[in-house]
Amino acid sequence: MTRKALSRNDLAVASVLVVLMAVAFTVAGGKPLVVTFVVGLVGVAVLLVAMYRGRNELPLPLSYYPIFFGTLAWQFIHFAEEFRTGFRERFPPLYGS
Repeated sequence: MTRKALSRNDLAVASVLVVLMAVAFTVAGGKPLVVTFVVGLVGVAVLLVAMYRGRNELPLPLSYYPIFFGTLAWQFIHFAEEFRTGFRERFPPLYGS
């Protein structure tokens, strides 16, 4: 499998997806999602542009599996912790939602 850098088309598609997600999070969730997920999407957009400009080769898909599944497991642990502590009920009122 050959490795390649992000193309202009890749950057355009990813940028459109980032914008659509930001709009959806803002409309659907209001301020709580803006201060959490939309801020993360800004970071993703900066990373995409940096990868495109630097012409960095994308890693091989098999190299991501340990990080992907480790992060996924951590996210499930995080969701369980939020559920047990009532975060979903306590956080939105902080932002008037």
